[in-house]
Amino acid sequence: MRRSADRSFHRMAPLAVHEGRTEKKKPRFDLTMFQMGLVLVGVPLLFEMAFIVGLYWFYKTAEAKTIEVEHTRNVRAEADRVLNGYAAASMSLLEFSFRRDQNSRMEFMHYRRHSSMHMDKLKELVKDDHVQAGFVKIAESNGNYLSKALDRTYDKLTSLPDNSVMDPIYLIELGEERSRIMKYLMITSRQVADFSNKLDRESQDLSGIEHGYRRFYQLFLMMGIVFNIAIALVLALLFGKRILRRINTVKDNTIRLASGKSLNPLLRGSDEIAELDNGFHKMAKALAEAQRKEKAIIESAPDVICSIDSDGRFVTANPAVHDHWGYTAEEVLGMRFSELVVPEDIQKATEFLDKIRTERNSGTIECRIAHKKGHDAHMVWSVRWSAVDQVLFCVVHDISERKELEQLKQHFMAMVSHDLRTPLNSVKNFLGMLNTPIYGTLSEKGGVRKQAVELEIDRLNRLIDDLLDLEKLEAGKMELELKPTRITSLVTLAYEAVRGIAEKKSIEIELPKEEREVNMDCERMIQVLVNLLSNAVKFSPEQSTITVDAEIDASSLKISVKDQGPGLPEGAEKTLFSRFKQFVKGPNAPKGSGLGLAICKEIVAAHGGTIGADSEPNQGSTFWFKIPLDLETSL
Repeated sequence: MRRSADRSFHRMAPLAVHEGRTEKKKPRFDLTMFQMGLVLVGVPLLFEMAFIVGLYWFYKTAEAKTIEVEHTRNVRAEADRVLNGYAAASMSLLEFSFRRDQNSRMEFMHYRRHSSMHMDKLKELVKDDHVQAGFVKIAESNGNYLSKALDRTYDKLTSLPDNSVMDPIYLIELGEERSRIMKYLMITSRQVADFSNKLDRESQDLSGIEHGYRRFYQLFLMMGIVFNIAIALVLALLFGKRILRRINTVKDNTIRLASGKSLNPLLRGSDEIAELDNGFHKMAKALAEAQRKEKAIIESAPDVICSIDSDGRFVTANPAVHDHWGYTAEEVLGMRFSELVVPEDIQKATEFLDKIRTERNSGTIECRIAHKKGHDAHMVWSVRWSAVDQVLFCVVHDISERKELEQLKQHFMAMVSHDLRTPLNSVKNFLGMLNTPIYGTLSEKGGVRKQAVELEIDRLNRLIDDLLDLEKLEAGKMELELKPTRITSLVTLAYEAVRGIAEKKSIEIELPKEEREVNMDCERMIQVLVNLLSNAVKFSPEQSTITVDAEIDASSLKISVKDQGPGLPEGAEKTLFSRFKQFVKGPNAPKGSGLGLAICKEIVAAHGGTIGADSEPNQGSTFWFKIPLDLETSL
């Protein structure tokens, strides 16, 4: 009866997975990682877009005020140019009235055009401002009066001859014109001055507003940047803390899973981390179930499953050690490997384990274990080195019964070879003596019976030879004598061996004409080909044809035997080359030992080749074998 060991083959405790408990507090929001990422990026981005729109509005407003201030300054400057033009024209005309020279005249004409040009520019500047346009219109009206007075005075002065003395009445008229010029100039100057002062006040007001907008623009910019950073930090801290907490939960679950502790409750929500945690719980549950099944399989396994550390001590063992070695699992744990192996096999087994450990691979070895009850147990060890665990994992199969059967088989074969063959040969010799007059003359009926007995004795001898040959082939004790063999000679010798039985059934055998040579054991390959030809003759109808073909490619020789018999039963190819297998049964079925094809298979396999058969119902069968061309000669 098998005892259960306290120490399990797996030291790790079963995984404890709790699916029922979940977090009690329901989260205030349930967002996926993608949604949290959108919020984390989208909210600051939306605020930044609103901030940019507001910033752009303040910038355009401030720019408009700047343009308005610049426009007011340009209007003020243009009004001053108009006033200066009128004043300069008046002074140039006055100077011309006294000097009446060409320079004064040209100077007057210049300032007269100058004042008209700047008046047109001033009107153009204020055309969109009704208030300013009204002031300019009034100033223009007085300017027109002034211009007319200037033009009249100029015309009168230019109408007089050069260096002529003016008439007193003319001088009086010029004096009156000068008075009107000064009057209109004063009026125009006062109106332009009032307009300029108004523009100055508007410019100052606009400059103040512009400065206020610029300060607010700067403040709005700084506040927007600070607020945007604050929103980003708050969202990052909020989401980061939540994500980090949930990731730490999953991380802690991995540590708990490795140490065999209970997992944390399932995370609530539908985000990716919650899905990951849910999948992790399912994985842990599946692992626990797999470990439970694995432990059950190992503990109930019929073979010994164990592990050996680098010191050669058993680290783990399943309860099967009690059935095969007589020790309990507790007794084996801690024992050295060499304490269980029989002394004759210790060196071989130790060298094998050292080789597996050094080369970090796997292998099998057969060695004996000293059973607790005193007898030797034959074991086959399948060993694999684990670099992670630094141990040798072993699966040990008990082959004691197989060894006993092999010994019985050897005794049986020896008995067959000696104890059975010798009496048969004695009987055959006796039957041969009946052909002499020593024992008298046999009747015709007795002669027929004697011949039948001789045939049966020959059949038994062939059966014994087949059994011995098959045993040698399977045990690898039969050595092949490889030498170059002409294919034509091989096929001809096989044909001569079956020619007699083929002629009895009027069967024609077609042979190939292949003169090349291939390395092989000629005697054994003749045995294979004779067996295939004799089977073809047995199962072929009379007056049919059997075709032997030989094909050589770059690497192999293929010889096939095709008959015109009934073919093989469906599915027969799977067990065709097994021992004692016959597919045609009945009183008229050809007789045979059922070992021929099995021997053929072993001979071909010993040459490193393959053998097979192709068949269709009522279409005959083709038996073939293929051997490699690179066999080295044994000569």
